[in-house]
Amino acid sequence: MKKETGHKIYDFAIHHDAVADYIFFIVMMWLSSWLLGTPLWGMLCHLTIRTLMAYGEIKYSRHKAKMAALRKISSFNIFRDTSLYSNTAFLLGGMLFMCYMAFSDIRAPREPYSFMLFWSLCAALILFLFDWLLKQRGLGLRVSTFISGAAIWIAGSVMLFNVNNIIQLVACTMFWALGIATTTAVMKQMSRDFRLVTRLAGKKMSTAEMRHNDTMIHSAAIIMANAITLMVILTWYLLISGHERTEVPRMFKNLMVQIPALFMIAAIISAMKQPLDERSREKLYDFYAGYIRNDRTRENLRKMFIQKYRVRKGIKIIIWFLKPFFRMKVTGKENLNRKDFPAIFISNHGVWSGPMAAVMYLPTYFRPWVHNVMLDREKAADDMYKSFFHRLPLLTESTKKRLAYWVAKPVTWALNAFNPIPVERSSHRRVLETFHETIEALAESDNVLIFPERPVDIVQEDANAFLHSKEQLRDLATGFASIGKMYYNKSGRCISFYPMYINRKSHVFRIGKPIVYNPQNNPHDEKQRISDQLKEAIHALSVHQS
Repeated sequence: MKKETGHKIYDFAIHHDAVADYIFFIVMMWLSSWLLGTPLWGMLCHLTIRTLMAYGEIKYSRHKAKMAALRKISSFNIFRDTSLYSNTAFLLGGMLFMCYMAFSDIRAPREPYSFMLFWSLCAALILFLFDWLLKQRGLGLRVSTFISGAAIWIAGSVMLFNVNNIIQLVACTMFWALGIATTTAVMKQMSRDFRLVTRLAGKKMSTAEMRHNDTMIHSAAIIMANAITLMVILTWYLLISGHERTEVPRMFKNLMVQIPALFMIAAIISAMKQPLDERSREKLYDFYAGYIRNDRTRENLRKMFIQKYRVRKGIKIIIWFLKPFFRMKVTGKENLNRKDFPAIFISNHGVWSGPMAAVMYLPTYFRPWVHNVMLDREKAADDMYKSFFHRLPLLTESTKKRLAYWVAKPVTWALNAFNPIPVERSSHRRVLETFHETIEALAESDNVLIFPERPVDIVQEDANAFLHSKEQLRDLATGFASIGKMYYNKSGRCISFYPMYINRKSHVFRIGKPIVYNPQNNPHDEKQRISDQLKEAIHALSVHQS
């Protein structure tokens, strides 16, 4: 009990250290102004003391060997950079805002310090409130959540430099504090998760050692933020304050806003490189919980987290921007049972809405089946021309083909970003290759997503041009159900098929109860049973209105 209380006090101290630092900053400026008539010496004294304290914490660390071991983990290096940049942005943003208030031409000598003190206390209260609310909701690890919080913080920081009254100050501070609470909550979750990642690397870290590592990152951020703040203060006093001015020059004011924002943008870019996102995190936890336990999975996790792993940052940016415009209400999460994983998810296609919604909202890791034509730019351009672009009016044939070729590039790039399983239709041998790759994916504990609706032929003269119906559910092809028998023969386990229904117009994303392969049945009859029951389940999900 005492140990848990100590950890809570430690977390509170680290989390709110910046607020205490801001208040100390104000006190030093006020004393300096009262004794010497200028806040400069108070600022310099504060920056010097805090920098020496932070430097001493790093220099005399008792865990240097463990910290050096952590630096060999690729995903941890990304986490460290993200945490360093975001912490530097938080500290720097707050101190530069206070400098801005001190540099402003306010008639009453006590007014700027009262204003800054009120802001610090207000920020501490709002930060504590948001932090409590996020904990109550059980915020999970999401890179998109970190990006959203960082964007909110940048917006709040910009608005802080344009406040004219107390009401505006409180409103802007709410944005500012919400950004800090959200991003730090995600980083704390990541720090806890890296205890499992270090076990993959054979460098088991205790909770205390990980907390100490967070302190080291925070201390490095203090040194960096203080050095930049010192340069800004000296620039003001040496180059600008000598001129008679009624307010802070616009260029200097913009600089004080942009420097912290640049650090936060660097943190966002770093976060987009992080392979430890919500889906890979779930796989990591499933591995150590014993739901999935094999050498192949361990090796894949090591490749992802320990070695350098290429993350397609662009697709994360696209998802982050599209998600607010693609809102879905996800129901049926309670039907997911990790003990059933790996599993196969079966969904209606709905032209493009099904795949898009699955990428954004399916709450688990998966690899999708994708027609191999759509994974190659040349083939995709030809397919898109035959199915759509050839019907565009007023354009020449060469222009239509060129347009299809341009559109095909981002489409194939995005589809390849999800590590898809190519679906071959040209021959029986090619189809078997798709099934074999699917079995390998399942053996590596990856779930598989399939859209088995039979497409509608919309171009009579070309049998390869298809369009999926978006008005009604169509029959499911039964071939995919063969995976049940193949996986059972390889692993001795019965695979689960989860039905899903997606409707963009109604904003619904429903997950049904699983249908489990039964090895006692005749293989042909079992294929038909699984296909029929999945279609009935998807239809039931479509007519159920919550």
